[in-house]
Amino acid sequence: YQQIPFQYSIHLLNSPFDILSHYEFLAIEGKDPRETLIKELIKTIPDHACIVVYNKRFEESILLDLAEQFPKYSDELKKRAKHMIDLMIPFKNRDIYTADMKGSYSIKATLPALVPELSYDDLTINNGGIATLKYQELATINSADEKQQLKEALLEDCKQDTYAMVKLVEALQKLLK
Repeated sequence: YQQIPFQYSIHLLNSPFDILSHYEFLAIEGKDPRETLIKELIKTIPDHACIVVYNKRFEESILLDLAEQFPKYSDELKKRAKHMIDLMIPFKNRDIYTADMKGSYSIKATLPALVPELSYDDLTINNGGIATLKYQELATINSADEKQQLKEALLEDCKQDTYAMVKLVEALQKLLK
């Protein structure tokens, strides 16, 4: 019943020039992805970075579990876990709320409420549960084209989540001005 991370998306905002870069990782199916994911994550996220996540408890638990399972990366993973900020909190606490969120503080509800030009409606895969099932399905697909389409759909969903956080932060900055 252990959660095995197999994918990530990172939108990295490099200050002072506000250049937004995107990095992504999708594991090769059929292999334990954890150590490769850890190495790529550490290489991609500067150790001093402020890391904005949606649902810190979940994301932090993933990093701390990896730190326990792979002690040689423990310090680096724990350092990044300490630098996480939870973007979900103002929505969960209803410090920021609109009727368009329909009682939910999920990113799928907050994004279209505050950034109406973005949504998850057009994505083939549009939540983590489906993504996990589809990733498992990759190992059973024989067609190279089908496999590539599924990989692209997995990457697009994950990318939308991190881009959504960028746009939500921008929307919050406008609200606070």
